[in-house]
Amino acid sequence: MPQKLKKLKPLSKLAFAMVMLAVVSICHFCTENKESVKTIIPHERIERLSRATNFNEVFAIVDTIPLEVSPSSLIAYLGVIAVGQNDKIVVSDERLSQVLMFSNKGQFLKLIAKKGNGPGEVERPYGIGFSQNEDLGVIDVGNNRINFYDAQGNFQWDFLSLKANPSRIMFDSLGNIFVQDSGNPGGKAIQKYTKDGKLLNEFGQIPDISRKVGTVVRGGNFTRYKDLYIYYIHPVEYLVHQFTLDGKLIRTIKQKSGRFRPLKQRLEKTDPQSLKKWKQSWDRAHSIFATNEGFLMAVYQTTKFSLDTLVNVIDLYDIEGNLIVDNIATSYLPVCVDQEGTIYCLNQELRLVQENPILFRFRIRGQL
Repeated sequence: MPQKLKKLKPLSKLAFAMVMLAVVSICHFCTENKESVKTIIPHERIERLSRATNFNEVFAIVDTIPLEVSPSSLIAYLGVIAVGQNDKIVVSDERLSQVLMFSNKGQFLKLIAKKGNGPGEVERPYGIGFSQNEDLGVIDVGNNRINFYDAQGNFQWDFLSLKANPSRIMFDSLGNIFVQDSGNPGGKAIQKYTKDGKLLNEFGQIPDISRKVGTVVRGGNFTRYKDLYIYYIHPVEYLVHQFTLDGKLIRTIKQKSGRFRPLKQRLEKTDPQSLKKWKQSWDRAHSIFATNEGFLMAVYQTTKFSLDTLVNVIDLYDIEGNLIVDNIATSYLPVCVDQEGTIYCLNQELRLVQENPILFRFRIRGQL
């Protein structure tokens, strides 16, 4: 019996060592995996940003990009902007029904899509976005379809949207396609498709406020943080809904609704003066963006500071919905965040001045 124990004892030590090695390896893998998908914002940086009182204390300008305008690259309205990994800038122009490509210096490169309903053509294009493989997705609103182009802007394929009001588009790392439906009151806000247009899932609720106000309120947008979260915001709600990429609701982040003017007034008449007055009676939740550092920017628009001037108000959160700083008023409107965390903005005061359209690039202060 003692001899058997002596023979077993070394084996027990070896087994114990192997088990401990496996446990350490697993823990190390979990730690590395956690760090690879979630960036922690240093506490000192959050503290510094939380003391900010104006736009320039939160955002530092990197440079400006004047977009080259020529007879072949006229822009009637700077709509949605996307920046690829190759730093090419793509702009959708809903009014002239075209999609244009520029270099990172603003040089006009190519007319990707022109007005029409043929393959690769568009009618009132809006949302655009790049995949990790540099496929470019374009929401072709007028033709109710999603068009896809390669990194050089050459048409590849398309599929029809299953919803009547597609507005925004983005991809996950697997190539799945997420499309926002901006209409359909009471319906699902986000559709998840495969590359060939098969519907995988739909989630998020569009508020049904149309009966109350007498018209369908469109707009808002969504954003993705890595392959972890999707955030959705609707124009009439001062809420940010956080989902997994499979559509599971994680949390709802509530804004300080006391400082907003909610939509209460009905739209009784649709003449230009009545429409303007109605739009000025409430504050619109415009958009939301996530940076790869873990920041979340919610953007609102208001005229309460001046009835003749539309002012953009930015709230800054971390990706878990903890408020860092809020009520940052500015004329700059964030429209895109690239892979490096650079924020592309339009100046609201210059947006309709098409002789020299300019993009302004900013970063959140304290970035390494």
